[in-house]
Amino acid sequence: FNTEISGLDADWQIRSGDSNPVSTSIADMSSGTAVWTNRSLDPGKSQHIEEDSFTGRFCVNDVISPTNCRIDAHWELTLFVHDSDGHMRKVGIHLKTNDVQADEHKPVAAFTVKDHPSSRDNMQYLGEHPDDTGKDYWQVRLKRTGDIIVQFSAENSSDADSTDGTPGIESYQWEVYFDWPYDATNPDDTAKSKTETSPDFSHQFRNITVDPAGYGLDIQIVLKVVDRAGRSSEETLMYFRVVPESFGDEPPNVEFTTPIDGATQSDEMVWINGSVLSGSENGNVQIEVALDPTHLNLSPAQKFTKDERGEYNSTNGLGNAQAFSMTLDISELYKEGEGVQQTIWIKITEGSGSSAYVIYKQIDINLVPGAASDPCVEDPTAAGCEGENQQSEDTEGVDTWVLAAGGGGALLLIVIILATLVVLRRGGESVAEEGFAGVESMDPMEAYVQQLIAQGYDEMTARAYAQQYAAHFQQQAAPGYQQ
Repeated sequence: FNTEISGLDADWQIRSGDSNPVSTSIADMSSGTAVWTNRSLDPGKSQHIEEDSFTGRFCVNDVISPTNCRIDAHWELTLFVHDSDGHMRKVGIHLKTNDVQADEHKPVAAFTVKDHPSSRDNMQYLGEHPDDTGKDYWQVRLKRTGDIIVQFSAENSSDADSTDGTPGIESYQWEVYFDWPYDATNPDDTAKSKTETSPDFSHQFRNITVDPAGYGLDIQIVLKVVDRAGRSSEETLMYFRVVPESFGDEPPNVEFTTPIDGATQSDEMVWINGSVLSGSENGNVQIEVALDPTHLNLSPAQKFTKDERGEYNSTNGLGNAQAFSMTLDISELYKEGEGVQQTIWIKITEGSGSSAYVIYKQIDINLVPGAASDPCVEDPTAAGCEGENQQSEDTEGVDTWVLAAGGGGALLLIVIILATLVVLRRGGESVAEEGFAGVESMDPMEAYVQQLIAQGYDEMTARAYAQQYAAHFQQQAAPGYQQ
């Protein structure tokens, strides 16, 4: 105790403050010498200390408690002051162990932006705020839906007075300021407040705060926490600027060099070549090509099957100025004697999720008419083939083609003998077959063309067929050719 009156003497009395036993350790304050150590006091009993000043440890042992001292233990401490004449005054205090109420420190508020898949691609950390050193500054890019939900965590908030291994925070008080569009004429400046008992918090951003020139008022999110003793922390905050979905991200610009639209193809494979000119800010452009537009939106497993068949192909991870090359198998698309137009379907993707750019393109190519098939390749024993068992003494040197008949898809077998359909008699004398008179002296290729025209083919198609057998006709027209 402290006093300005000389000649006073002090005595102390310690006893249990309730019906439970207590224990105390007392030491002389000036010397540090122990007066007693961990002495137990039963209810109704007291202990006197004849010291002017002392230090005491008030603890009832409890191995279950994090501090090894029982919570809610009570002591009554009374100070008696008297002089030499016997005058006395006393004052008492009630001591109680309570880890919650014995609050020495303010809690500390802290929070972070959660790294969540739904917002990860739309959040950009800008560093410290230029006007508020030490405070985080974020740019939020809205999704195509015109909004985005950002999640926060205050799990790092704490109270140094907590003794049970937990942060010791009772509640989390969130406030959002200045969340209005940059062009608002009469904004509502009332803060949006929410109190949570859990450290998790989310906010839906929907107002664009940055004008086209890049200026605007930043949104502030403020956090305060309250500990178990009801004590509040200082505020901590973050700043956010909100930009539209297209801000700072140009769509990918891809150039296809081959094939050009309308190009003619005659090979089994078509090559799709090109490069990314611009718009791949993060080097994540993917290009897919297919012979069927539905293949571009199949599952990965289904796309793999189409890729194995040559009907689908893809390349990804493309950045600006990076070239690419892919192929598709078009060997089965050619038609005999008929040109085919085929579309190469293209899907260009940059990014992922709802904020991704997805662009569809197409290139049309023209496949040349397919060559007529030779039945003798498939069946050497077919009529007119070298492997045929029956030989006619009246027919020698027979050349055979299979032409697709125009009506009903039937196959018409045209046997051309010396390209003039001349039947040789046994003695070597030739007589023109009825219906083909006058073609004996005609050029063999031209005779074949006329035969096809007579069968109903248009002249262009007939000449295309004849051109496929040009070498054969040149052989027939050579001097000394023997049938």
